[in-house]
Amino acid sequence: MSGASVKVAVRVRPFNSRETSKESKCIIQMSGNTT
Repeated sequence: MSGASVKVAVRVRPFNSRETSKESKCIIQMSGNTT
């Protein structure tokens, strides 16, 4: 697979009220347009 590349799309959204009430943790960190 020499020279091949893989692109991954990640959709990130704000927590909904259920996630907020369960004190869910964010596992994605962003630096500009890069995760």
